[in-house]
Amino acid sequence: MNNDNLADLYLIGTGILGMRQISAEAYDALSRCRKVFHLTSNQEGLKMICPDVVDNAGEYWTGERPGIVYKRIADKVVAEVKNGPGVANVIYGHPLFFDDINIELIRQARELDLNYVVLPGISCLDTLSTDLEIDYGDGLQVYEAQDLVFNEHPLNPRVHAVILQIGLFGTQNLTIPNAPCPEGRFSLLQQYLEKYYSPDHLVTIAFSDRGDEWTRFQLQCRVSEIDANRKNIFKGTTMYIPPVR
Repeated sequence: MNNDNLADLYLIGTGILGMRQISAEAYDALSRCRKVFHLTSNQEGLKMICPDVVDNAGEYWTGERPGIVYKRIADKVVAEVKNGPGVANVIYGHPLFFDDINIELIRQARELDLNYVVLPGISCLDTLSTDLEIDYGDGLQVYEAQDLVFNEHPLNPRVHAVILQIGLFGTQNLTIPNAPCPEGRFSLLQQYLEKYYSPDHLVTIAFSDRGDEWTRFQLQCRVSEIDANRKNIFKGTTMYIPPVR
C-alpha cells in the first residue's frame, strides 16, 4: 500500500447504487486505505478493494436515540484513526447529505487536527430527479420530515418539495428496518402538509434502486391518504410533492 499523501480519514459516498456508482476517485482512496467502516450492504464488494472492512449495522440498529448511536460510531472510527492514517467511513449516497455520523467525524477531526478528505457520491436527490423526471431548476425545498413538522418550517407550494426520512417520522429511536407502523403515526405530517396543499393534492412516495434486494419503488397518493398508506412508507423512502400549478 502506498502511503504517500494518505489522509488520516476519508468520508466516502458510494452513490445510491452502491458499488455500481462508486467513483474512480473513491475507488482509488479505498484501495489505499488500511481499514474501512461502512453502513451499506456492500460488505463483499468493499472487501474486494480493501481486505479490512467493518460493517457498523449491528451498532446502528440498536433502538437507542440517534444521537447516542451516531456519537458511538464516530468515536469508534476516530479511535482507529489514532492508530494511523488510511481509515475510511463509507455510506450510500453522498457522505455529507443527511449523515450526522460524518458531520460528527468532521467535528472530531477538526478538534484533533486530523487530515480528512470528503469524496462525494450520487445522492438520493440525484436519483429522485432521474426517477421522477423533474427539473430542480424550477425551485427546490428539502426538509427532513420530523424537522419540517416540529420546527414548523414554511413550505412554498409553488416549487418542488422533497421530504426526506419519512420512514423515521414519529419515532424517537433507531429501530430495526421496516418495524411495524401503527395507525396514526403519520397524522401530524399529513395535517402539517394540509396547511399548504389541498387534501386531494397528489404526492409520491419513492425509493430509488440501490442495486441490492431493495428495488425502485413509487406510489402516488393524496395528501389526505398519507397515513392510510403507512405500510408503504418504510426506511429509506422519500416523499416528493409536486408544485401547485
